[in-house]
Amino acid sequence: KSLILKGPTLRVVRRADSGIDIGFGDITPENENKTGQQTDVVTRVLQYIAHPGSESGETSPLSGLRSFEIHNARVLMEDHRLGISWFLPNFDISFLSTKTGLSASLYFDLPDVGGQKSHIKGDVDYSWQHKNAAVALVLNNFDTHIFAGKIPELSILDDQDIVLDGRVEALLDSNLRPLQVNFGVSSEEGSLYNGNIAAEPVPYKDFIIEASYDSTKGALDLKQVNLTLRDATISAQGAFVQSDAGLSGP
Repeated sequence: KSLILKGPTLRVVRRADSGIDIGFGDITPENENKTGQQTDVVTRVLQYIAHPGSESGETSPLSGLRSFEIHNARVLMEDHRLGISWFLPNFDISFLSTKTGLSASLYFDLPDVGGQKSHIKGDVDYSWQHKNAAVALVLNNFDTHIFAGKIPELSILDDQDIVLDGRVEALLDSNLRPLQVNFGVSSEEGSLYNGNIAAEPVPYKDFIIEASYDSTKGALDLKQVNLTLRDATISAQGAFVQSDAGLSGP
């Protein structure tokens, strides 16, 4: 059995305690009180998918549900831990029962960049036994300006011209904290600006970074960093460890 929703409004809230609430319906003040009830409904649907047949058909018509799909959703995402929110006008996600838990595939469009389509797609595998999630994301034509207006610490990105393609593979714990991360990003060309260094933006090309991070060890491994500024090429690599004394490395 499969449950398919087309064109809903979806609200996803990450609470300050890292808990997740999900609700459907128009994003209006009068619907605020319904969020908890809607979260319970969504959670129960996902539990049916992760454990199909756990109840008889007489108990619930959803007992044999094996997949749940949402197409062309309008999504408001609120992160109360980071104090930011995102709006995604075209979001697709599907959930599928697996032998060990739950898998999900997602896709959403971002604003076009330079007349080219921009999107993020990904896959998530959640294990009920280990209570962790393996996440794989692919970024296409991703404009880093998106972060500048959302995260104050990244406001410097507002002055940069950086468009990335990349991939991110991560293992998250039950509170969505990263345990291990592998990522690689690249940018064919763009420009960097820092008014304290140069009066005008400095063009770059052939930017590549490949790295991995293990939070259990506090270890960051920069496998490859490459950047060409004007006619000078900069390359680097190294391993770093975060401790109480700070970041140490080569």
